[in-house]
Amino acid sequence: MDHEAVVNDLFDTCTWLGDYHEDNGKQKYLARERDQCLTALLDLDKMLEEDSPESGYVVRQQLGEWQVLRRRMIPLFVSYQKDSELATNVVQLMVKLTTRVGLYGSDELQHLRHLQDYKEAFSKSDIFTVLLRLVMEALDNEAGPGQQFFKDVLVLIRNLVSVPDPGPGDAGYTPLRRRLQLTYIRHFHDEGVLDFFHFFGEQLVMREENNADQVWAVAEILYHICTTFDPQEMWKRRKEQKKRDLSELLARDKADSKLMAPQSSRHSRFGTSMQTFSADGSLNVSASVMQKSIIQKSSALLKKEFRNPLGSEKKQNMFHNPFFVDLAEGSVRDHNQLNPHVRGALDDRADHSEKVLLGYRSFLEKCTWMSSLVSILRSSCNPGKPTTGSEFKLPYLLNFVSWFLEFHRCQHALQVAEAKKKNESPPDLDIAALQGAIDVDMVQFTTARLRDFGKVAQMHQSQLMVALRVLSQQIQTIKVMTECSGSDTRDCGDILVRHLVKEDIMSNVAWIMKNFKTSVHDPRILSYSVEVWQLMILLMNRLHERYDQSTFQVERVRGTHMTRSDTTVEQEVSSLSDSRVMQNLFHLIEKYRRLSAPLQSMLVELIYSIMKAHHTNIVIFFELTCFMRIYRMMTDPLLTNTKNNSKYKDIVGLLEFILESFFQCAQVNSCVFAELLFRKDQQKGEIESTAEFAAILDDYEDETFRRDVLDRYEAGETLNQLREKQKEMLKGQQPWTEEEDKILMENYQLYADHPLCADLLNSQLPETSRRTVAQVRKRLAELGLTSARGKDKSAEDDRPSKKAKVSELHLEDEGPAPESPGTPKRHADQEAEEMLEEDLERLLDSAYDSCQKNANAGGEKAAGTATMLDQSATQDNNLSNLEMEMERMLDEPDGDANQAQGKAPTQGVAT
Repeated sequence: MDHEAVVNDLFDTCTWLGDYHEDNGKQKYLARERDQCLTALLDLDKMLEEDSPESGYVVRQQLGEWQVLRRRMIPLFVSYQKDSELATNVVQLMVKLTTRVGLYGSDELQHLRHLQDYKEAFSKSDIFTVLLRLVMEALDNEAGPGQQFFKDVLVLIRNLVSVPDPGPGDAGYTPLRRRLQLTYIRHFHDEGVLDFFHFFGEQLVMREENNADQVWAVAEILYHICTTFDPQEMWKRRKEQKKRDLSELLARDKADSKLMAPQSSRHSRFGTSMQTFSADGSLNVSASVMQKSIIQKSSALLKKEFRNPLGSEKKQNMFHNPFFVDLAEGSVRDHNQLNPHVRGALDDRADHSEKVLLGYRSFLEKCTWMSSLVSILRSSCNPGKPTTGSEFKLPYLLNFVSWFLEFHRCQHALQVAEAKKKNESPPDLDIAALQGAIDVDMVQFTTARLRDFGKVAQMHQSQLMVALRVLSQQIQTIKVMTECSGSDTRDCGDILVRHLVKEDIMSNVAWIMKNFKTSVHDPRILSYSVEVWQLMILLMNRLHERYDQSTFQVERVRGTHMTRSDTTVEQEVSSLSDSRVMQNLFHLIEKYRRLSAPLQSMLVELIYSIMKAHHTNIVIFFELTCFMRIYRMMTDPLLTNTKNNSKYKDIVGLLEFILESFFQCAQVNSCVFAELLFRKDQQKGEIESTAEFAAILDDYEDETFRRDVLDRYEAGETLNQLREKQKEMLKGQQPWTEEEDKILMENYQLYADHPLCADLLNSQLPETSRRTVAQVRKRLAELGLTSARGKDKSAEDDRPSKKAKVSELHLEDEGPAPESPGTPKRHADQEAEEMLEEDLERLLDSAYDSCQKNANAGGEKAAGTATMLDQSATQDNNLSNLEMEMERMLDEPDGDANQAQGKAPTQGVAT
């Protein structure tokens, strides 16, 4: 059927739903007869079922253009609200119309506008009153619309609240639509819909077999409600919140007035400097009348600003998706301000009445089933490739957990403050109410997402930011647990800290800070990384003070393998001794206007800790570009104003420390001014850059730098030759020296029997060698210490085998030996054949040794009796049979050899 015929049939069907007539100058809806309306509803339902993406969902798009839901369906539903059959069909049709379908480009934006029209059509409170009354009838007795109507209403509300409100500049934007979500939240509170959510959520959690679709419907409704609430605002007085907001606005307005103040008109030839009074009365000293109060960024620095890319096909930036709704209130506002592309980051907070705030706070306190709901959502969430409508399940789950944890922390902070006023002991955090969001399973789920969206996916920026957000909230909650006075709660917090370190989040966060690109990646990734890092360092130090625990166990995943090792706070901090990390952190400091006070403190403290990890790390800042950036910040009136001294004292102190260190170095090394013209690149473990930085600090008297650079340069090597040798050294491709060969030959016998022989030998080599374990194995074979397969030639026969004896194996009962873990399938047959060959060789050696022993014993006991001769002949026959059996098995195909692997040794033992 062509497009025009479908549109004509659709129009004829819609006319049977009722029409508008003029009554006293007003348009009034008049419904048709019941049977006609029911037939039209069934026809529309069938047409929506046949609507497909191949046709571009023409039925849905046309119904949206005609505003059928607003003009006909809602009035029809109100007119026949007492007719259960008709009301049920209308609601089912509404559910299908408000469900999002897979459209792209301009069609997707048009579909979004239609959904926003539907959302605005339900913004009146009378429709919620009718829906709630019918739902109550379905709960009270079986004569109502039934349980299916109950579920349809839930999905309908989910579809409506999931539609994002349009912002300024969007098509179809109106001031009313901008706050539609707040209107829905007010109706939910006034009309008693929250009780419906509470009842249905409690029933879902209590069931043994949970319906995943209904659980996610309740969760998405709660999530979209929570996005507009600030957890801290729900537990604080409104006057304190408004007072804080007013002080921030006044401080910003005063800083802006300084920049907008008129310039002095005094001629520059009257002196090289002049004093001027700014608009707020403060004194400024300038060298020229045209000198601006703040230096603008250069084009090179502007190119490093975040450009908000769309992302690739596999790593799409979900913040560009018009249907995605992110958290907008709470602690996320402090981080959202760092990204200028976040919509509404600098807007006013959502304004809820005191009555609504108290109502939702009591509702959330009653919902003790939310912890179990989170566990069900986690178990039913599939991080694989999502479908249309389910692609936001994972970020919604993580965001909901983040908001949920922050809400309970604010509740606990209020309880502690009230206890202090009454001089009572502060209560412990109620970990039972948030168990599903903070238990070991959820921590493992979060850390797995950190690895998947970080190092594995090479920085999936939108998903990684959400994973870091929830991880930060989990760590902050664990921090509160470790501060509780109750031993059980405190011990649980300490166990979770050890588990976090064991999950290797420190190295993953360090990798993020090293590979972060300011122009490509969301700045919130770096801010959350700093927050996670500093909180983890604080918790690790707390365990060190409490239990005298200096080392922590770490399980590092490398592909399909996992290694266990120990780490300390010093090792983790030293791992950030990288110029890339310092440059990224300094770029974040330049956004001091948008940094919150806690984030400023953490950022400055992290930079100090990296500089203290090694005294040469301060040289990374000895660049002319860095000093220009420092000068631009130090001339900003916002930092120099005396009233902001307490707010920005940490940043100002850090900048002064860098300048002070530079001029202290200049007293020792006058060439440090020339060093400003050269880039300072350093990565963890690079001895050359560390030696170079040390040489700059002590006037090039460092022995390592003199030996590796200056002496070679004086010997005639050019700068290009030194660079080539350095590249070879970084890759470990330089020729083996006599010193390295001597170390290998002297220490090989000490570690020959150890399974990590090559690793231990590599650790004995000088740090400048930069050899890999594979290169050490190859060199051992070249020196003749091992065979090509890595076995010791001299001790191959005498060394005890690592495998079990064949006589102790019951291969005939257990079948063939299992493959070693981590072995690829394409190598499984080859490994089985090699193991079979080794087992048969061992059998031949044992049979030959027993034969020789019996023969020698027979010669010493006088001359060999007939019994001994018979035994010797029998053993010789067995030996020849084993050799023939081995040759036959090795000549067979791989499949036959695998089958015979468990039979040949048994036959040899039986013989």
